[in-house]
Amino acid sequence: MLASWLRFLGLMIVSAWLAAGCSGPKKIDAGGSCVLNSDCNQGLVCTWGKCHAACHTTADCAPGQSCITTSDQSTVCQGPTPCVYNSDCQSPLACGADQRCRNQCQKDVDCTPGQSCTTTGTCAEPNQVDLNKNLLGPDGGIVGCPVGTETCSCYPNDTCNAGLTCASRLCVNLGTGGSGTGGSGGGSGDAGVSDVPGTQPDVSIGGTGGATGEICGGLATTTSPCSKSGTTCSLNVGGTARTYYVQLPSGYSLSKRYPVVFQFHTLGGSAEQALGEYGISTGMPDAIYVTPQGLSSGGSSGWANTDGQDIAFTKAMLADVQSKYCVDSARIFSMGFNSGGMMSFAIGCEMGDVFRAIAPMSGALYSDPNCKGTGHAIAMWGSHGLSDAVVPIADGRAALAKILQQSHCGTATTPIDPSPCVSYQGCDSGYPVTWCEFEGSHQLPSFGSSAIAAFFKQF
Repeated sequence: MLASWLRFLGLMIVSAWLAAGCSGPKKIDAGGSCVLNSDCNQGLVCTWGKCHAACHTTADCAPGQSCITTSDQSTVCQGPTPCVYNSDCQSPLACGADQRCRNQCQKDVDCTPGQSCTTTGTCAEPNQVDLNKNLLGPDGGIVGCPVGTETCSCYPNDTCNAGLTCASRLCVNLGTGGSGTGGSGGGSGDAGVSDVPGTQPDVSIGGTGGATGEICGGLATTTSPCSKSGTTCSLNVGGTARTYYVQLPSGYSLSKRYPVVFQFHTLGGSAEQALGEYGISTGMPDAIYVTPQGLSSGGSSGWANTDGQDIAFTKAMLADVQSKYCVDSARIFSMGFNSGGMMSFAIGCEMGDVFRAIAPMSGALYSDPNCKGTGHAIAMWGSHGLSDAVVPIADGRAALAKILQQSHCGTATTPIDPSPCVSYQGCDSGYPVTWCEFEGSHQLPSFGSSAIAAFFKQF
């Protein structure tokens, strides 16, 4: 009797187990964690580790959601995802001007059906853009416009509102004088907005007072006291006297904002040599050039950046230049060869939230060996000789890898001019990376000056 009972009980347990097994594992609802599409309920897709509703257009999604394209080309519904930087978004999304993660685009066909490609390079719904494809906020104003004003970010080919002009990537009224409080010809002004998707506002229409047509009317000088070889400007940085040159473009005025290019000299070189060594100004004459002098280390002047002292020097120079001249803070660049290239790599690692792009030639991570590749995305044009016996190509590639990591680039490349340069694919929107490995030793590439100027001028 006992044996029969035990046999019956065992059969009941097995039957219950088989019944549960036949029904299969419980499917996961939208928003739940998953590994495979089969983990999700019918109609859902597993992407970014969560179950999402599949879609063809936004009309297929719940109210407040948009139909977006994922890295595997699936189209799924997703609600608004706040962001500050592109790195806050899941690849391949980028942080839009409204600080929401969006698909990147160059034209409308890059977006899901029914969406438009905005002027800032991200996709948006029809009710989120105006006739000029500017991204609109909840109040119907162009994103980036302070309420009650018309000061917005713009691109040179954009049409600003009536009476405004696109100057240094800001829609401004050039006829009202410098902004700020007080001073003849000036009025109250509004903060400008950076035109780089995902960055914080850092450009202001500033100064106090000013003449008609001046957007930097509060600045007192239109000349540089340290523009010629032998006459330097100086700063005390951490108790050390540092020197540098500042060269203004021909026709410099307070009616426009200018990009700034830092030129770092080679190991054993000097700021005086760097004034004419790189020749970038030939292709990019309308910029402010800052050329600093490195400290002596081991008998040669360069950019060892011991304890971060050269990064501190760079920050001090930039702050000084911004306080004296009409600077476009959204277009700060760095370039250099040899030790100057190493310093540019260090800036890319440490100051990607300030500098727009770098151009290291035959550089490496010697000035910043602790670069983690996790900083803010930064655009880069770089070059390296394949037979370089001074800075091995492997060290240049290691530095490149950190920048690719920061800008979330893929491994695929596309050949571009000049040959043999390539452009990496999949980088954060607005942060291209170009790399040029050429047949040669430790030398400046023949195409370097013109290529770097063209690269910087795209921003």
